[in-house]
Amino acid sequence: MPKDSPRPKQFEWRVVRIKSTPAAIVGYVQAPDAEQAIKAAIERYEISSPIEQARLAAQCVKRSAGGGVQKLSPTEVGPKVPMSNAHKGAAT
Repeated sequence: MPKDSPRPKQFEWRVVRIKSTPAAIVGYVQAPDAEQAIKAAIERYEISSPIEQARLAAQCVKRSAGGGVQKLSPTEVGPKVPMSNAHKGAAT
């Protein structure tokens, strides 16, 4: 009997609002990529303003490792997403 397709890898993302320095942390969400993380944060934290949505960026902080969670070191990188492009699709 074939095994069901594996679950997509989930990462924990820190979503921040880029407006000034330092950026304000909106919150943490789990998603497979930065775009989905931003969409999840918009929904979870009820960010309705398109201007605020366009200022969101996601940074990968944890990745799944065999059912557990492994913290990323400062030199490790999750899925690469340029911060300048991280908000694309969020304001739609």
